[in-house]
Amino acid sequence: MTSKIQVWWDRFWEILVIVLLFGIVVLAFTQVIFRYILNSPLTWSEAICRYMYVWMVFVGSAVVINGEGHLTLTFFVDKMPERVQRPLKVVANLIVIFILFLIFIKEGAYMTNVTSRQISATVGNKMSWIYVAIPVGGVLMVLNTLRRIVRLLKGQLQ
Repeated sequence: MTSKIQVWWDRFWEILVIVLLFGIVVLAFTQVIFRYILNSPLTWSEAICRYMYVWMVFVGSAVVINGEGHLTLTFFVDKMPERVQRPLKVVANLIVIFILFLIFIKEGAYMTNVTSRQISATVGNKMSWIYVAIPVGGVLMVLNTLRRIVRLLKGQLQ
């Protein structure tokens, strides 16, 4: 049974991804209008679209993990006896958590720290605000993978 807090939490991140995608579309369209019709291009719109895209990708990856939407290769696991499948899936998810921690959280935090003094030339913000999407997305992916492990252990997932 999913609690109201979990539903709210999931819905928040889904809506954030939708808002980011909508913002990218509106801003890119506005840029086209300004550039080709008004002959006065916006100097900052491309950078903002790129930053929104980065956030959308990392938060969106966590949303997709929660919805079981990432590609998985289950050919060999499906050939195993059913009593072996669940432990194998748990181990596979633990490996995923390890990789997410290593690549996204640890290295993402490092990249955020490295770029903390770097300023965007077009927008003027600290680049660390963009790079922090990597560890934030990593933490969200780890949390959603842990939730998937719990559902596996409870028998709520096949």
